[in-house]
Amino acid sequence: MKSIEKFFDMPMGCFCGVLIREKTAKQLAKLLYKHNQEIKELLASDLNQIEVSDWSLAYPEGKQTSFKFYIESSDKEKLGRINLIDRTKLISYCEDGVFIVDHYQNAKDVYMDWYENSKEESK
Repeated sequence: MKSIEKFFDMPMGCFCGVLIREKTAKQLAKLLYKHNQEIKELLASDLNQIEVSDWSLAYPEGKQTSFKFYIESSDKEKLGRINLIDRTKLISYCEDGVFIVDHYQNAKDVYMDWYENSKEESK
């Protein structure tokens, strides 16, 4: 069954996270915005303490590995990178809704039933 409530998703990794109801998501968004600004201010307050991060791949002994590096950067480049920080994107609205299932294995069936029924209703 598809939930009629509005949910926001906050991933905690590739495959999992928490779904947050609208009231709490609004409160969380305010906190994230405030936190975001504080982080930017801290980093911009002493640009000598940060570098612009890059990464690349290498293949030692034929094994792919990634590594971090930096090239000396101007303060303008550092500020540009700081401006990209947006912790408010840690949560996102579930535009397609959220489905309620009784077991993980049933999730696909519940969605497909809803999908087929909604397709028929739109005809």
